[in-house]
Amino acid sequence: MSEQILKNKLGNKIGSIKNLSDGKLEIRDKLGNKLGTYDPKRNETYNKLGNKIGSGNLLTTLLVNF
Repeated sequence: MSEQILKNKLGNKIGSIKNLSDGKLEIRDKLGNKLGTYDPKRNETYNKLGNKIGSGNLLTTLLVNF
């Protein structure tokens, strides 16, 4: 699993995206709380409750109030 750190323009960590072993991507906020997942096989993004929020990789749209 690899991890991409997301930072704001000041260089502060606002979240991270991890590649999971099943090929999905998972986004977490700066405190480590899961915000959602992206399934590249289905090309769909889901929120932390498992509800589909749209087609394509929309993970960064789940980062709010950073």
